[in-house]
Amino acid sequence: MARKKSYTINATGKGIEICEDTKEKKDKGSGNLSEEGRVLLRFFDYSDKSNKAKMFRFVMDVAEANFLGYKVFEILRASGKVGFNTKPHKFKTKDGQEMSSSVRIERWSDTDGGKYAIQLFRGKDQVNVSMDESHFLYMGTFLQHLAIEQSYSEYFGDQKAEKPRSLG
Repeated sequence: MARKKSYTINATGKGIEICEDTKEKKDKGSGNLSEEGRVLLRFFDYSDKSNKAKMFRFVMDVAEANFLGYKVFEILRASGKVGFNTKPHKFKTKDGQEMSSSVRIERWSDTDGGKYAIQLFRGKDQVNVSMDESHFLYMGTFLQHLAIEQSYSEYFGDQKAEKPRSLG
């Protein structure tokens, strides 16, 4: 049985799963297959009354995931309101529309001390997952851990027709 490294943070009606991901690549010249590790942020929003969750994926290469983890620690050391936005990821939807997604992590202060959040922005949609300091700290640590774990490229030789084996 394959295991998947993941961490889920739930807030009221919303949440985020941080997990490992892979990208299969095919060499254009030889047709050989390889896989690269990546980090996936899967945001979900159950706050809509239709009982159907909205799901959004934000895929990062390992360097971007590591840097986001580093920024979590910078925000934890800061005081007052502070935040960081990732560079936008641009892509085309199934119907050919240009779409852009970005992630923001932030800290703000209130009477109880600091509050933390990670947010996804995609077009008109936004998912805001707030959390306490311990979850924010663990999120940063887990992002950096996954970035290191996923730092690989696996080569499958001359397997032109077969899908690569599962990395678990």
